[in-house]
Amino acid sequence: MEKWKVIIVDDEHEIADYFADLVRNLLGDEIDLEVFYSGTRALEMIKVQPPALLITDVIMPITDGFKILEYVAGECKNTEVILLTAYEKFDYIYKANKIKACSYVIKAEDEDTIKRIIAEAAERVRDIRKKIKTIENAERKIKEVNQIFEDEKVRNIYAYDVENDKRIIESIKEYIKANAGEDLTVASIASVFHYSSAYLSKIYKDYSGEKLSSYIMRQKLSTAKKMLLETDNSIHEIAMALGYQSSQAFGRAFRRELSMTPQEFRRVYIGLQHTIPPNTSDNE
Repeated sequence: MEKWKVIIVDDEHEIADYFADLVRNLLGDEIDLEVFYSGTRALEMIKVQPPALLITDVIMPITDGFKILEYVAGECKNTEVILLTAYEKFDYIYKANKIKACSYVIKAEDEDTIKRIIAEAAERVRDIRKKIKTIENAERKIKEVNQIFEDEKVRNIYAYDVENDKRIIESIKEYIKANAGEDLTVASIASVFHYSSAYLSKIYKDYSGEKLSSYIMRQKLSTAKKMLLETDNSIHEIAMALGYQSSQAFGRAFRRELSMTPQEFRRVYIGLQHTIPPNTSDNE
């Protein structure tokens, strides 16, 4: 269990130590207790680590209990305060409570009364800590729920984007196959589908693993090989049909991909077709 901080402040050592013993006996291992014989030193510590319970003398040199109380009232809203007074001077008590609501103990009071006041203050500290813990747990749960919704939202958006991208890619592939004879470029296709060239190239690469320009070239060459083998069209006619500016440009692209010219491809593969015997059925 997390301990809570108690600070006792009195410039009279005997009184400070007396109250420290009372608090230790009452609250035991529940607390982390520090005793100060100087209001100035105590205030320095409070600024570093605000206590859950502050027990402080009112009249002290340099930094008195009112100065400490003013700081606590402004910066340590959840700190419970017990004021120590030598006499029942109600003007002190009135002044203190105008700064911050607090309990008070007359130093000459009998021990049972002092213990009761300390125990009541400790109970209020426990209540405050429970409320703070409840609020923190609620905020944490709200944060967790919000994170779940955010994660789900991201997943849904991502899933939608992936499916949408897949549809786009499939449409692009169909478009390229149907228009292999056009002067196809990434830019011209992006314009048709109303996307930027960079975006279209990215989603195509992410989805298929190859560049869009490579797919365009592959489809053109597939069509070219079919035309070379199945038609008598000249190389120039095939080049024009595939959207090339010249037969030379077509020849360079063909050779770069297949390591042979269109003429060599036609001659080699038509020759192979002529040497392959016709299929025969098992019944013949």
